[in-house]
Amino acid sequence: MRVAVLSDCHDNIWNLEKVLPRLRQADVAIFCGDFCAPFTLKMLAEGFAGPVHAVLGNNDGDVYLLLRVAKQASNVTLHQSVGELELDGRHLAVVHYPHLGEALALSGK
Repeated sequence: MRVAVLSDCHDNIWNLEKVLPRLRQADVAIFCGDFCAPFTLKMLAEGFAGPVHAVLGNNDGDVYLLLRVAKQASNVTLHQSVGELELDGRHLAVVHYPHLGEALALSGK
């Protein structure tokens, strides 16, 4: 299974547009926060055919609209601040904040 990991787009739709064709090689996309505006999530959802798992970051403004965009997209799951996934038999945690990721890794869970 090929997993694409993205983060901190900060509404730079021009860079997202450049990377979307490369994402076609992936089976699943994980976004580790900081879309900023809902239109960036919408662009990712429409530009990637596979499942998208995303968490919120510290620069994601309108959480209500992000949740609404995620709900309207059939391929997006917005996990709030921590995502717990099972991909290809492996358990993963997805977070935006490095200190949380490090703590989860050290916990062994």
